[in-house]
Amino acid sequence: MIRLFKDGKLFYKNRFQDLDFLIDDEGRIVIADAIELDDNDVDEVIDCRGIHIMPGFIDPHVHLRQPGFEYKETVETGTKAAVKGGFTGVACMPNTNPVMDNKFALRYLLD
Repeated sequence: MIRLFKDGKLFYKNRFQDLDFLIDDEGRIVIADAIELDDNDVDEVIDCRGIHIMPGFIDPHVHLRQPGFEYKETVETGTKAAVKGGFTGVACMPNTNPVMDNKFALRYLLD
């Protein structure tokens, strides 16, 4: 699916710029001043007027608390909240029981 994002303010090369971008079938991103394609070449055109577009944020300090303290937070609730806030990656602190500080504890969580 090819998605074309038109007329947004894209954060690119350390500043906001009036740019278009598209994401092609293979997930590649193409950025240009103005991208003009026929309707047959694009599956979806997204109007981004008035929208500031930034890369996803990464939070290097989250407390997902699972396992052991699920009453405070779980991987599911914590990562859903991160996505809502624009985060595309998180690094979980090892304040769990058992502590997530080795491959065996991680395997326990994944299982």
